[in-house]
Amino acid sequence: FLYSAVGLGKTHLMHAIAWQIKKNRPDRKVIYLSAEKFMYQFVRALRFKDTVAFKDQFRSVDVLMIDDVQ
Repeated sequence: FLYSAVGLGKTHLMHAIAWQIKKNRPDRKVIYLSAEKFMYQFVRALRFKDTVAFKDQFRSVDVLMIDDVQ
């Protein structure tokens, strides 16, 4: 969990963390997405009654990084 004021590099830090994980552990599955994209996928899963696939997508990752949670 990262929290700070706007413009202090949280997104850059999250990108660096994701790249470092992939560099050190290429076998790890990392998903990095914005909160907006996460919510879009969630609402779409609800709308099309495909919540099982939505849950499976995120259960299969080792590291889930969601940026810009307001």
